[in-house]
Amino acid sequence: MAKRSLGYDVLLMALVRLGDPRGVVRATARRAGWGHRRVSHAPALVVGSAILVALASSSGGRPPAASASTAVHSATRSAQPAVEATASPAGRSQTGYHLDLVRLESLRLGLVGLSGDFTSRATERPARLLVTTNFGARFDDISPPAAHATRVDDVSFLDRKHGWVVIWNLDTVRVTVYRTNDGGRRWRAASAGSHSQNAGAVDTVQFLTRRLGWLVAQEPTAPGAGLFATRNGGASWHAVADLPEVAPVEFESPTEVWQAGGPDSRALFRSADGGRSWRPIKLPIPDSEREASALYGPPAFFGHETLAPVTLVRGHGADLAVYSSTDDGRHWRKATLLAIRGVEPAPCLPTTLSVSFTSRRDWWAAAYRSGRPVVYHTTTAGRAWHARQIAAPHPVAGCPLPQVHAASSRAAWALLRGAREQNLYATTDAGKRWRLVHTTRVR
Repeated sequence: MAKRSLGYDVLLMALVRLGDPRGVVRATARRAGWGHRRVSHAPALVVGSAILVALASSSGGRPPAASASTAVHSATRSAQPAVEATASPAGRSQTGYHLDLVRLESLRLGLVGLSGDFTSRATERPARLLVTTNFGARFDDISPPAAHATRVDDVSFLDRKHGWVVIWNLDTVRVTVYRTNDGGRRWRAASAGSHSQNAGAVDTVQFLTRRLGWLVAQEPTAPGAGLFATRNGGASWHAVADLPEVAPVEFESPTEVWQAGGPDSRALFRSADGGRSWRPIKLPIPDSEREASALYGPPAFFGHETLAPVTLVRGHGADLAVYSSTDDGRHWRKATLLAIRGVEPAPCLPTTLSVSFTSRRDWWAAAYRSGRPVVYHTTTAGRAWHARQIAAPHPVAGCPLPQVHAASSRAAWALLRGAREQNLYATTDAGKRWRLVHTTRVR
């Protein structure tokens, strides 16, 4: 076995500080030959030292704005067999795919993004996109024709036929936005710039209509984020503005847009001009909560009402507050304060708890309690909550925190990703019973 160089050791030490759980940067270092004696260790030494210096510094420049290429090509997906909803105790199949993300648009439309390991050429695979129209009883592969060593950054579907998926390429660090108008039988692709391999770097996407959409390029380690827009369904993208936070955006309308929910989301912002200018929104957090760190989650909209979740972190524990506004954020009232006893998010904090709103009164939240995943549910706008434990086969408390995606007052998905488990669970009885509906076993 080849011995590692000094430079490679310095690089690995930097990566431990930076965080590289998927092996993205390690894979790049390996390809450059930084781990072998026959290649000079100087490049790795320089890069590793630079990372450590950057981490020690409190300053950071904004990333260069991603260019918006208009080069578009059409691609047809080859026929893929249906993917049965089969379970694996370890949450990972022999194919080695990981659950990147899930989206539950409705009871009749759910999406799952998968990618392979980035630790070696043998484990690298094309990113895949699965769809279900029966709440996870059966999945179909509608993947775009992505290259090997790619990852699903985000996905947005208006209905079963019209959707977009953002694919990031490890080898080129380029971002491609694929779009379909026939449910994934055919895809068209457009370049949407690039983002780095750094921890947390991602591009998120949202469409309001078949032609009008937005993309947010996020670089948490820079830090910086930029907003891009399309008016031709994703065939081309143009820069709109730099954003005040490293976080996704939520468009309520073509002009009304909010931002919150990033890895260190310390504020809530609103724009009334399509994202070109922003103002911070003040929430009436009581004095009793001033000692807690307030982390703002993405808001939800129901008619004239806006609901804003806030995670209040104290040491190793966290509470959830939800605020309501009916005048575009000028005035707020606290609708609920959920005290999550025995919560154990400390290794992952600071980060927001996962919250899903299906109506003005029906809300879901997820956390760990005594080492087990728990989903909290209210149908009374927070006046009463019910805690429902997910009977996972292993204690999975750790990073990242569990995610909940709800479709109605009775139906929801919960995504658990831990050291010993990576699975998706579903309930159709308001959380009383959860069943394993999908793992990363893909044919």
